[in-house]
Amino acid sequence: PATFSHYSSETLAQDAATVEEAKGRWSNEFTPEGAMVEGFIFDMIGRAGWLGDRTSIARTSEYDDYINHVDALVRIRIENSGVLNHSDIGLGLDSTTNIAGLKAKMGEIVDRVRKGYLGVVKYAQTDDFTGELRQLPEVVLFVDQASLVDVIPRWTLPDQAARQDRTLN
Repeated sequence: PATFSHYSSETLAQDAATVEEAKGRWSNEFTPEGAMVEGFIFDMIGRAGWLGDRTSIARTSEYDDYINHVDALVRIRIENSGVLNHSDIGLGLDSTTNIAGLKAKMGEIVDRVRKGYLGVVKYAQTDDFTGELRQLPEVVLFVDQASLVDVIPRWTLPDQAARQDRTLN
């Protein structure tokens, strides 16, 4: 993000160039269908409460998407003895049919965890925080086409009552 004041203009420019280079490498992987699936999942987590009513979700920057492979930041509100706190999770949203690529992504995450590293969101922005988040647990959410064929029609139904059942069975 060009307006992110936590980093120097040189760092911002270097990160923007890194993203453009990564976009070129990943251009074959992105499809309109994939973008639709990611939007659908994002919507279901944010508005339909797939991860519970104490969660919120925020999209990450292109840098964190392409470089850190974190598509969204999930914030879980936790109340303990009347004190409100939160826990964050880095979420990867995948709708690829490339199972080998998905296995490779999972393998990279497992390797990092074994080495003691968790996820990073360099350009995190939530309602109450702006900055870098480190040591985030990472979750990859993968949805297969058969499940989507079942769920998407219910999601797009014009009838409000029918839309209330937006769950994966």
